[in-house]
This record gives sequence, structure tokens and C-alpha cells, in this order.
Amino acid sequence: MSKISTQNIAKAIYELTKDKQGQDLESTLANIVNYLIEKRLTPKVPEVLKKLEEIINRVEGNIEVTITYKRIPAKEITEGIEELLKRRYQAKSILTTIKEDQTVLGGLKIEGRGEVIDLTYRNKIKQLQDYLITN
Repeated sequence: MSKISTQNIAKAIYELTKDKQGQDLESTLANIVNYLIEKRLTPKVPEVLKKLEEIINRVEGNIEVTITYKRIPAKEITEGIEELLKRRYQAKSILTTIKEDQTVLGGLKIEGRGEVIDLTYRNKIKQLQDYLITN
């Protein structure tokens, strides 16, 4: 018997529920829950829900990002970054989580869509150091 991946379960749930509403949706969700219980997949539910959220965000054109700063800046700065990210990823909306990290010297780090954009001072100093050593 082969294992069922959480990604495949999430895709199946999305496909089964995407166009349903009301009683039809409730019935489908009840069947999905019963299936997960029957197959003893309930420990995987948090991971399945995370994958399902990723699928829904991708389909709806939403991107989740985490922006890390030393100190949280004015709202306008974060909104400007979100606009740049919308254009970069051609997204409808950016779902932003802001983190404050006192170990950051300055600058910011953006993580999303499996990509890290490291604009921290520490990273810039390291890049300069690497350049000076190799040249």
C-alpha cells in the first residue's frame, strides 16, 4: 500500500469542494472527515490544512510573505513593499506577517514563495566581504 501525500490530499479536498455550497459542501466535508478518520490520517490534518491554504492562495492570486525588520517601520513602508511584491509576483494580494528581530543590524528580510530576499545590513556586509576577498 502506498502512502498518500499531504499535498495530494489537499489537492483532492480542493477539487472536491471548490464549486460547492450549502448542504452539498457540508456533506462533502463530512465525507472527507470520515475518510481521514477511516484511513487514520487525522495526525496529518494540520499539514493538510497548510497545503490546502497554499493551494487556495495560489489559485486566488494571494501570496504569503514574512517581512523581518529590526524595528517595525511606519505602515506606509510596509505597504510600499507589499505593492512591489504584488508587481513582482503578479499577485492580487499580499498576506504579510511582520516580525521584529533585534539581532538584525538593519534593513529587512522578505520570505515568501520559497524565496528569501535578504536586504539586511549583515548580508550586505557579507557580500562586500566576499567580493573583497575574491577580487
